[in-house]
Amino acid sequence: MKRFLKHSALFTTGLLILLLLTDAGIGQKMRKQRCDYPGLIGGADVCPVLECADVPGPRVQVLYLGDSVSRQLFRPGAEPNPRVRYLSSNQAISLAGQYYLLRRAMDHCPGVREVDLIYFPMAWRNDLPRSLSHDYYCGYFHSPGQVAETFKVTRDCDLLVAHLGRWLLPNLMAANSASHPQYAAPPPESAGGAETAPRADPEPLLTAMTRICRAMPGDMRPRDQPRKAGEIKLSAVSLHFLSKIRALCRDRGCQLRIIPSPCSDRVRYQHPEQVYDGEIVYFDQTWFRDGVHFFPQHIAEARQRLIETDHLEASRP
Repeated sequence: MKRFLKHSALFTTGLLILLLLTDAGIGQKMRKQRCDYPGLIGGADVCPVLECADVPGPRVQVLYLGDSVSRQLFRPGAEPNPRVRYLSSNQAISLAGQYYLLRRAMDHCPGVREVDLIYFPMAWRNDLPRSLSHDYYCGYFHSPGQVAETFKVTRDCDLLVAHLGRWLLPNLMAANSASHPQYAAPPPESAGGAETAPRADPEPLLTAMTRICRAMPGDMRPRDQPRKAGEIKLSAVSLHFLSKIRALCRDRGCQLRIIPSPCSDRVRYQHPEQVYDGEIVYFDQTWFRDGVHFFPQHIAEARQRLIETDHLEASRP
């Protein structure tokens, strides 16, 4: 038995060293090719804003965050003046990712006095589902504190395992995800929108553990309620991290404005929780290539109308 334990320990140690060296090698390759590592899921949306958030900005007074619709209108790097910084990415990072990104940016931009969060109505439902979160969220927000807080909110064991893997071997896990052809296209912006046929659960044990965790006392997650057509519903993740975003802005002396992304008039949204500081601006459905994102020829006009409607003075030329 002693010999078996000794050999097992040596094998495990050697395997761990090999995995760490492999991860470091992959990470070095990614850094040489910057964040545009071929096939890196979410790299084009998330990596640039993480880099921008780390750039010192003593003159920055206004920060923009948001989803991919916001990113279409206010693309990072296209700021009209040094007083504003665009950090819009993708709704797949959920409001948790928006919070961690904002905190990171504020640490490098101490003069910020206004934060504009531009968010698509359906994105509030994002509760870090398996199909989106492992790559877009866990892949970029996986410090020990972020792992612990995320599990406290979601009580999702499958998400926890993915999160721990991204923390321990971030580069290897990213390369592994990028090698799967089914991830070639980005996820749809309308998380929780269209219903799909149920598929076999790839992780039934983790799913069962998740159900047990959520059944334990102290779970503050809102219970599922019937949803009306076009109703804006906040997930547990959105509720928790919206509160944290508000508190962060209050503590830093910043004004927070939550602005709805422009929408197609195909669906009229209701927001009984009044999460927005303004009304939704609707455009003709023919302006949208997928019901959510604009055709390129309409982006400039949509941007200008949103600037005028919501008084986004920092974004004027």
